[in-house]
Amino acid sequence: MKKVMFYSVPDMTDNTWYLYEKLRDKVECVWLVHDKKAFEGRMPPCSIVDPGSCAGEDAGLVSQLSMTVLSHTVYAEAFRRYNPGHRILYLGHGAVGKGVKADAVGKDMWGFDNILTLGGELSTRHVNTIFGGGRERCLELGYPRNDILFRHAGIRQGGTVKILWMPTFRQSWKKSLNQKYIRTETGLSFPGTWEDMKRIDDRAGECGVEIHLKLHRLQLDLPVFRRVEQELSNIRMVKQDRGDFYRKAVEYHALLTDYSSVYADWMLIDRPVGFVLNDLDEYAQSRGPFTYDFKQYAPGHHIYGMNDMEKFIGEIAAGTDSMKPERDRLFFDIHGFRDGNSSERVAQWVMEHI
Repeated sequence: MKKVMFYSVPDMTDNTWYLYEKLRDKVECVWLVHDKKAFEGRMPPCSIVDPGSCAGEDAGLVSQLSMTVLSHTVYAEAFRRYNPGHRILYLGHGAVGKGVKADAVGKDMWGFDNILTLGGELSTRHVNTIFGGGRERCLELGYPRNDILFRHAGIRQGGTVKILWMPTFRQSWKKSLNQKYIRTETGLSFPGTWEDMKRIDDRAGECGVEIHLKLHRLQLDLPVFRRVEQELSNIRMVKQDRGDFYRKAVEYHALLTDYSSVYADWMLIDRPVGFVLNDLDEYAQSRGPFTYDFKQYAPGHHIYGMNDMEKFIGEIAAGTDSMKPERDRLFFDIHGFRDGNSSERVAQWVMEHI
């Protein structure tokens, strides 16, 4: 039986986990984790290794790998030093959105043999622009993680209207990723003041809407987010956990985001999206330029200030969906499939290439 190693951040999550679930009875599985002792004995019959053991007591095991699959960007050389000849498949965890620094674009510096995309022309072009090496390396098969959006219960009829708010990070506990141009009271581009945060909370209350704010895992924990928990009634913080949040995301009526790639995944369940775009130019200068015209491919309400935000909340409360034609028009530019079978497609490809 061929050996395949799996890697993700956090350990055992994201696209890598859902592909593992399809392959675990077909290949000999090895999980690369950050703390081997925390997982040993918990995942039979998998082998558990960490970066230290790959160069030590587990060197013989990893030298026998046929493939490594990973969902987060670690240079391929980090894996090839243990096993120079095996294939490395990068699954990714966000196929569109977000800029990339110019010195990391299109130079084939990552060294992956193949790179997964969502399957649409835009997502494949975006991935190829970033990673280089030619489109023939791109696998237009869809993300395994997104299959769960098709398999879990959706909105309960008659329940409270809920908006899921998922901004990408601006200020991060990982200092190298800080977007230094942000100097707002809230640490967000909008709302930038506590007074505006309260106005959004008030508008949600007027409309009978709950807004659930889920921070990016790299977002710095700021005092303002504790104030949200303590002082506001209609904006509520969603606690971080190790589980896959997409199992819960299907319960929401609409998504509120900015440049996060989550909007592309959200399109699979065909519900409204609001995009906060008031710092688009500053974000692109700080994070790196977008590989495409972001506004052209953002099929939802474009929010630049309080009036736009209040209009978005009101429309979601009323159950109207004025931007659905735009989502329909752009769907197959981003996605190649709408069927919940991406895990199966990628697993089949792996079995054919090990």
